[in-house]
Amino acid sequence: MTPSIAQPHVIAHFRSLVWQSLDNDMLPTALFAAERLNAYDPKGGDSVHLLGLCLYRDGQYLAAEMLTKSWVRHLGCAYIYAQCCLKLGDGRESQGINALETCRRLWNGTSTWNQHSDTDRRSIPDAATVQFLLGRLWHNAGDVKKSVDSYVAALKLNPFAWEAFTGLCDTGILTRNCPFEGLCVNDGLGVNLRPNAVFKQSQEMLESLKIPSYPSNIPATIPEESSGLNGLRNSSENLPSDPFSSNGGSGRDRSDLSYNNHPSFFNRLNEGVGSSLEAETPTSQPTGSSSHELFGGANGVNVTDKPPPVRKTRATTAEITTRKLTSRSGREVGNDGKRSAASSQESGPQAPARRSTRLTSKFTSKLGVGTERETRLGTKEREREAKKARTVGSRSRSLHLTGTSAAAKERQKERERENVEDINMSDAASKPTFAPGHQVDIKKQEAQLFILDLFKKAGAGYFSLSRFRCKEALHALNSLSLSQKDTPWAQSQLGRAYYEMANYIEAEKCFLRVRHLSPVRTRDMEVFSTILWHQRKEVDLSYLAHELVELDRLSPEAWCALGNCFSLQRDHDQALKCFKRATQLNPKLAYAFTLQGHEHVSNEEYEKALASYRSAITADSRHYNAWYGLGKVFEKMGKFDTAEKHFRTASKINPTNAVLVCCVGMVMEKNKDFRGALHQYNIACEMSPTSALSRFKKARTLMLLKSYQPALKELRILKDLAPDEANVHYLLGRLHKLLRDKKSAIKHFTIALNLDPKAGHLIKEAIENLDEDEEDEFSGDAEENRFLDH
Repeated sequence: MTPSIAQPHVIAHFRSLVWQSLDNDMLPTALFAAERLNAYDPKGGDSVHLLGLCLYRDGQYLAAEMLTKSWVRHLGCAYIYAQCCLKLGDGRESQGINALETCRRLWNGTSTWNQHSDTDRRSIPDAATVQFLLGRLWHNAGDVKKSVDSYVAALKLNPFAWEAFTGLCDTGILTRNCPFEGLCVNDGLGVNLRPNAVFKQSQEMLESLKIPSYPSNIPATIPEESSGLNGLRNSSENLPSDPFSSNGGSGRDRSDLSYNNHPSFFNRLNEGVGSSLEAETPTSQPTGSSSHELFGGANGVNVTDKPPPVRKTRATTAEITTRKLTSRSGREVGNDGKRSAASSQESGPQAPARRSTRLTSKFTSKLGVGTERETRLGTKEREREAKKARTVGSRSRSLHLTGTSAAAKERQKERERENVEDINMSDAASKPTFAPGHQVDIKKQEAQLFILDLFKKAGAGYFSLSRFRCKEALHALNSLSLSQKDTPWAQSQLGRAYYEMANYIEAEKCFLRVRHLSPVRTRDMEVFSTILWHQRKEVDLSYLAHELVELDRLSPEAWCALGNCFSLQRDHDQALKCFKRATQLNPKLAYAFTLQGHEHVSNEEYEKALASYRSAITADSRHYNAWYGLGKVFEKMGKFDTAEKHFRTASKINPTNAVLVCCVGMVMEKNKDFRGALHQYNIACEMSPTSALSRFKKARTLMLLKSYQPALKELRILKDLAPDEANVHYLLGRLHKLLRDKKSAIKHFTIALNLDPKAGHLIKEAIENLDEDEEDEFSGDAEENRFLDH
């Protein structure tokens, strides 16, 4: 018969089944058991949280949202509800933020980052986790300032929160003339945004490294208790408990040395020793709900389900220890064994005192601990006395007995002096203390420093790449160890850095290494396909697209690669279908919208291109490629002022890209602002001295300003950078014509004609007009555009 009131042991068994199923990825079993638990305990917030978690992991976001919406005062339910709001989007982000703020008192100030292991779990999020989720919600809601504040707060609480760090980098707040360049966005948080300042040991980390130092009279290992205590332990193992809780559960036998030597074991032991001395049997916990359960239950299990802690008096511990040490001393001393045993019995503790004599029993108990130490320290002294007794065997019996009696009195005086010392030290032995020198767990400290250093190097590379400081990113990523560097993530980041530098050969090598390390990886493959598109490697791109589609037809990166393949074959309509499919699979993939816009530009569908670029910016406001695309469309439409505005926005996002600076100069040049355009070209040449586009535009502008000698200098450098470009030789021919150097002009015109026969009519016309004077007007726009598209 089903009881009318939910029984704690039944709930605990249900929860154990659900967690075991979740850990082993048995979602149907977990869902079924969680639904039965929710029906059995419909008023329990922990039961609702478990069912919501199972629904969320199964991808049933609407169902999880509907279930947890009315339980937002439970921290676990509020967290699941906020996650569902983030997944579903469509303006729900504000509802998720309100839910987390409603239960702020439950998570504010909590920290469990160092309380997880293979056997211990925390199903309820701590403050750092909630702050990270708030950062994502604020970012999706469009409030970058609050998003940055939340990310910084999460990193302050948990420097290992890698997602919070990458989310902070992706906000790009420092690229928008932030007054806190290199510092924390919110002064009150006191956290530096530089990776070296983020990935460092916090005060909480340093505190977690401290280990308690115990006085010498506390044994390193705890001897086995009496049979009654063993019976209690065995019976407690049968009690229902959450196997993922930190203290309860039968997942670990308490007789295990690794368990007994754990600091938490000594903490529980000393709690029992330092508490009520008159109690010899364990006391049960109150049946009411604890404050921890009322605040959401960190482990989702009632405290009453855990085995009660064992309490024992100081006298009991001293008696057990003294009995073991006495038997050992008897074996070592030999003939003096009886005397040692008698001495131990004289100094042994009395039976537990009554309540009326609490103070006297406390003193007697501490005296027993001192006797224990005397017994241990006096073993060698008794051995020396035994040797003396054998060497004086020729003396009379009366003298021997007199000498032995005198030695016993001397030992008794020394024993009394040591008892006084042990009484003073017994208070310190009641609980762990930290040494003045801050003793730390060396192994744990080494692990923390190693992981932080690894995160620091990887974080420096990611941070620099998010700011498009590609050289700094390469330096940071190359500082990783060989094993860490030769991983798909690191090689992918290196490939992206080379791609942003337009070094497509090295970028291709990195992505080929990624394909070798992880042949089934689809992430970042849209970038790899673009690299192959720029190199015009049609066969390699077709093979990559075929493999990716075979691996996962629902991967948006696979459809981007397939679209690039059709684009390279100039089949723009098929490419558009592929890019549209990619955006349907992942509406947050901004690059797919940008590629779609490029195809519309190729088809001269400018309005559709503008819509695609704007969709990309909606998905990612820092996607500079989309801002560049908007500028190019407005430039083609003749709206040069609007184009300049969008080019400048793209240049602010990626200030190290010389092409974007050149685009600003180009629209200024078309607006007849030659001085302003020359300034932009000078900046581009300083940023990228080997950029052929920058020097070509600079030389052309110098010719328009009639600065012929500086223009000739730039074109000679450009000829060495791009010796096979027809436009370069054509422009050199025009310059030598203006300088009245007909021989050199004919030479470069001829070279240009051989390199680009399609532009023969323009070049032949220039040769025929060598003897005529002309103004500084140029008609080589088609060749220049072809050069820019190269």
